Amino acid sequence: MNTIKHIAVIGSGYFSQFHYAAWQRIEGIKITGMHTLDDTSGDAICQRFGVPERFGTLQQLIDSKPDLVDVIVPPDAQHELLCQLADNHITTICQKPFCRDLQQAQMTVDYFAKRETLLIIHENFRHQPWYRVLRRCMDEHWPGELYQITFRLRPGDGQGADAYLARQPYFREQPEFLVRETAVHLIDVFRFLSGEIHSVFADLVKLNPAIRGEDAGIIMIRFDNGARGLIDSNRLSDHASDDARLTMGEMSIEGENGELTLDGLGRVSFRKHGERAAKQIHFEWNDNDFGGDCVFLTQKHIIESLNANREPENTAKDYLVNRYWERQIYESSASGRWMPGEQLASG
Repeated sequence: MNTIKHIAVIGSGYFSQFHYAAWQRIEGIKITGMHTLDDTSGDAICQRFGVPERFGTLQQLIDSKPDLVDVIVPPDAQHELLCQLADNHITTICQKPFCRDLQQAQMTVDYFAKRETLLIIHENFRHQPWYRVLRRCMDEHWPGELYQITFRLRPGDGQGADAYLARQPYFREQPEFLVRETAVHLIDVFRFLSGEIHSVFADLVKLNPAIRGEDAGIIMIRFDNGARGLIDSNRLSDHASDDARLTMGEMSIEGENGELTLDGLGRVSFRKHGERAAKQIHFEWNDNDFGGDCVFLTQKHIIESLNANREPENTAKDYLVNRYWERQIYESSASGRWMPGEQLASG
């Protein structure tokens, strides 16, 4: 694969600002142009980030021959657009949620595979610096035999009649919200930290009548390695932090040797079994843009991997597993049953 130098971007919505800003900071990368489905915001994005070319059509963007395209558009608009990029053998990054549903996501992955073209999903939570530290601690067996991973999702932005209007108003109309938009990040993080999932059970509810989808719930997880997981979610409640959206909540990883914790300030600590005091694990990170600069770290990882001819994390094929478990969680909440991963083995 040739060295990635020229990036084209498709999209100009709220979260795209973090993508554009991150690309500007990656050495050797130049944004050569953009295309947008929203005529009202494209010019502002170009001016703000110094994008030299706004392509009026997708074909014009393709004809510019970018090394890589970063797609930041809503799920319903992704499949056809992505397939056109695959037809032209363009390495592509796609923002999550990935496609309209699991079936369409699978179709998209198959389409890229037949054209021997790489599709990567921009899943950035696992690149938040505290999760990289937690993973290192897990690799070094700090907790020992793993008992349970717990995350309390508490961003505190879901209260009242105007919930989400200021930042991402489309949240309000999603029939499936909490899991599809937010908890899927944690599914990926749990897989990153503990390995593959065996089965799930969920009880999801809607607390704020001003929105359409669920905004709270309990998700229980059994891992293949025998450990347990718990995602305790409530978007209306907050947690102890200067910015409730920095970590979005708090994590505990319990094992035979002690407990690793993540707090709302991005601090990681370890308390040995039998001891009262926890020791903070010091590491450097930048409080830049979103989630400990995780958009920049995600995009930097992708570029470094591609330029070294390595497969980056979160290829679309692997990300299908997250979409699968997302669907199983909704099925569990609807049926009141534990949902297994048997279909993963059969495809």
